[in-house]
This record gives sequence, C-alpha cells and structure tokens, in this order.
Amino acid sequence: MPKKVIILGGQGYGFIIASIIERDGLADIIGFLNDVEPLGTELGINKKYRVLGRTEEIHDFLNNDEDLHVMCGWGGMKYPEADLIKLRSLNIAPDRFFSVIDKMSLIPLDFCKIGVGFLAGPFSSIGPNTTIGDHTAVFAQSYIGHDSVVGEFCHISHAFVGSYTQIGRGVHVGRGANISDNIKIGDFALIGLSTVVVKDVPENAVVFGNPAKIIRYRKEPKGK
Repeated sequence: MPKKVIILGGQGYGFIIASIIERDGLADIIGFLNDVEPLGTELGINKKYRVLGRTEEIHDFLNNDEDLHVMCGWGGMKYPEADLIKLRSLNIAPDRFFSVIDKMSLIPLDFCKIGVGFLAGPFSSIGPNTTIGDHTAVFAQSYIGHDSVVGEFCHISHAFVGSYTQIGRGVHVGRGANISDNIKIGDFALIGLSTVVVKDVPENAVVFGNPAKIIRYRKEPKGK
C-alpha cells in the first residue's frame, strides 16, 4: 500500500512538493493543512487539493491513520526563525515525516546524512560526505559540494554551494547565488539573487551583490 501524505502550507513550495510526489508516484496526497485559507478551499489552478484543516490539527489526522505522513511546505525568506519554531511546536515524531527526492536528482544517499522532511528537486545534486538537516529543500538545478554541512530548515533555490561549506539553520540561498568553498553562513541569513559569496556571512545577515555585501540584518546579531 502506498504511503499517504498531508502537506503543511499552501501554493508555491507546497505545490512543488505535490507535483514531484504525483509525477513520480511516491505517495497519495490527501490534502493540505493551511492556517489562512478557509476549510474546504481548493488550492491550485490546474491540479487542486482541498484544505482539510489547520496545522495544529495535524495530530487528529496522524492519530487516526498510521499510514499517514507529513511534509512541511512553508517557510523560507521572510520569517524563517518563527516558521521553524512553529514547525517544532507541532511535536510531530520524526518517523511521521516524509521526504521527497526527485528521480532526476543526483543524491548519493549512501554517502550522505540526510534529515527528515527533505526535498530534492529535479536536477539537484549533492556531493558525498555531506550532511543535510531536517526539513531542508534543495530546489531544482541546485548544487551542494562535497563535505559540506547544511542546517535544518534551509532553502537552496537554484543555487551553487561549494565544498567544505557550513550553512546554519533557516538560511535561504536565492536563485543564481554562488557560495565559494570553505565558507560559513550563519543561522537565518539570506543570500540574495545572483549573489556571489566569497567570505563568511554572519547570522541574520541579508547579503546581495558580487561580491556579497551586508545590506541589513533580519534582527540585531547576538552580542550587539
């Protein structure tokens, strides 16, 4: 019997997850839990999925169906720390999370340590001896070099991450960004579109440009 999946979130990231699951026949999607749209709303333009409830109701669904699993389809750019806190507050057991690895990705699973709730989009690639945290998404055509560490709840969007790189929690790497080898990116930093990172980025920093420059902080770094 195929597994069943319920997705937390809505259109956008949630539908990227859904489209890969459906195309590759990975599981049956029963619907979405969404904290904004009314119960019963049909999300989507072509393929549609129904909003079945709010995210805090997730255990009502899990307790009634042992074959049901969860995929988180929210978070990223605006409030990653708050989104991560919200996800953790749901207290979902790790073995109830579902991971989505596109058949057209190059993920050497035997050579990597991958957390739960992982998404690998088409033509994404991860080098060996790399560690990926829980609920991290490596979107289409992204590359992560060997011997790197990517923290939980990160979003790598059509970007290049070099080898021996360390990326903290809740980091968003924007489309077309290029992070050099041996770089450290602090928690909840944001790497802007087409940004070229050649030196370490502190936590909560928002950087843009070639080479990357700090334009602001999401909030004041610790110690300041």
